[in-house]
Amino acid sequence: MFPGYNVFKTSGSLLGVRRAIILVCLMLTSGLTGCAAFRPMEGIPARYLSEDLEPESRRNKKTINMALLGQTPPAEYRLDKGDVLGVYIEGFLDSPEKTIPTYYPPSEEQNPAIGYPVKVREDGTISLPPHKKISVRGLTEAEAEAAVRKEYTEGDNPLIKADGPAAIMVSLHKKRQYTVTVFRQERNNDFNSNGLRTSFNPDGIGGGVLSNKRGMGRIIRLPAGNNDVLHALAETGGPPGEDAENVIYVVKRNRLCDPCLDSSAIPTRNHAYHSDFGHSFTSGVPWGHCDLALLDNRVSLSAPHIVRIPIRVNPGEKVEIKEQDIILEDGDHVFIEHRDYDVFYIGGLLGGGVVRLPRDRDLDVLEAIAIAHDPAKGTGGLRQLGGSSILNRDVTVGASNLIVVRRRADGTQYPIKVDLREALQNPAERIRIQEGDFLFLQYTKSEAVAAFIERHFIDWTAVAIAFAAFQ
Repeated sequence: MFPGYNVFKTSGSLLGVRRAIILVCLMLTSGLTGCAAFRPMEGIPARYLSEDLEPESRRNKKTINMALLGQTPPAEYRLDKGDVLGVYIEGFLDSPEKTIPTYYPPSEEQNPAIGYPVKVREDGTISLPPHKKISVRGLTEAEAEAAVRKEYTEGDNPLIKADGPAAIMVSLHKKRQYTVTVFRQERNNDFNSNGLRTSFNPDGIGGGVLSNKRGMGRIIRLPAGNNDVLHALAETGGPPGEDAENVIYVVKRNRLCDPCLDSSAIPTRNHAYHSDFGHSFTSGVPWGHCDLALLDNRVSLSAPHIVRIPIRVNPGEKVEIKEQDIILEDGDHVFIEHRDYDVFYIGGLLGGGVVRLPRDRDLDVLEAIAIAHDPAKGTGGLRQLGGSSILNRDVTVGASNLIVVRRRADGTQYPIKVDLREALQNPAERIRIQEGDFLFLQYTKSEAVAAFIERHFIDWTAVAIAFAAFQ
């Protein structure tokens, strides 16, 4: 019930209205003494901000040539463990009907194979009847066929006459494959073992707050020659999305327990990215027998055995990559991390919320306020808090005093005062927002008085008159 209702009921006259207004004024006056708007936060004017507090610019970065993430195609395919050869040896590896089996691969990249499938073993050899063990590691198809022919036609007791009509044929039946695990934490890149599918959260960062997500993982098998980061990304949705870090992490399994490995010994290639880990491993420990102390600094993404490949770089920035860094082998992992930590926070008259920063462009204070005003971001309710910022140019009283609380590298915080009226005219006031900033919108004292009167006095007076009119 309105506090002045009894006054209107008993008097029913203009005197009742006056008393009600006086009562409202007394209530407002008592409320002004405790209003937080009359004790505003203070800060250093934005135009005096020192350079060490200015964040690094995100704009003008260019995407690297994605072809650099793929390995240099070999002039000729060389055999190794895991390859499957098609072998036909008349009289030893054939059928009674003398028919020659032929395999037609589903991919046009590979030629048909003739003969029976024979897998290259771990030691790089193949086993053929009657008791032949032939090394083919590092050989081409033609060289492997020549090695098989030599084994059967030469020596003290050749099984086949060198000038005989017996047929010997060797061809590549199936390329070896490498098993690689890919983990991606982007919201809009949901995939499973059958490939890409519709994202479970197509709206991404809605409502001004970070939406829920889940990790996504997939085990892929890449054929030799395509076992690199480029093809791993192509198999799982392409380059990192904007809600992911600007970095691809490659976990090299064979470097995890190799303290003798020195990255400077790995040959580099032109136009590649230098994985500047700046770490050399301590020598003197056998491979595969790591001291636990050596692993203490290898449990995070900054560990020496993890390759960090940036996707976007500054113009003119020298980049270099090592061939060995982008080639993937069995047990390697490719990881793309979310950047949900790359956010700024809002409070005060903006309401409470958290908003992610753009990955590839700068965001200044005016743009940040505009985002906070967007109803789609879920930070509405500004009118019920007493008004919005002056940027709305509304008929209601707007706030112009913005405090940006910024953290220093040492953990201390630094309040920066931005006059939104001045920022509309003076670019020096439009400081860039950085990760972890807290934007607190508040009134100046004069704005607080006007807003308080608008919110309470006018509204309550109108209600008092309406009550009196019905008496």
